[in-house]
Amino acid sequence: MESDVIWERIRKREQELFDLEDDYNQEKNKIEARQEDLEQRQNALKLLIEREQEEMRCFLSRHSLDYDAALSFFQELDQLQEESFYQYSQEMDQLFQQEERLSQQYRTDLYRLEDTISQLRRDYSNGLE
Repeated sequence: MESDVIWERIRKREQELFDLEDDYNQEKNKIEARQEDLEQRQNALKLLIEREQEEMRCFLSRHSLDYDAALSFFQELDQLQEESFYQYSQEMDQLFQQEERLSQQYRTDLYRLEDTISQLRRDYSNGLE
């Protein structure tokens, strides 16, 4: 009779283990999706800035103007790119830290549940003897 109770506790803990893994994978996928989205946005902005710079170079060439005529334009684009990259780096760092905290918590909970399940299995085996 007691072995049935222990067996049920084992099954309950194993289900908690599966749920923990599912939750971890879902949260990790959300973080990875945000990282990918952020990276795509950064790349899109980079391409847009490069295209604007190239269009200005073509404009200057077409009108026989030198680079100095659009110096402030290029400086503004460079500043925008630097600020964007700084913000991108900050947000990526936050996401990596969030991912690390999630992973650490998962491992802690995983080890705790595995230890509990191992102890329950030993108790179950001892009860059968």
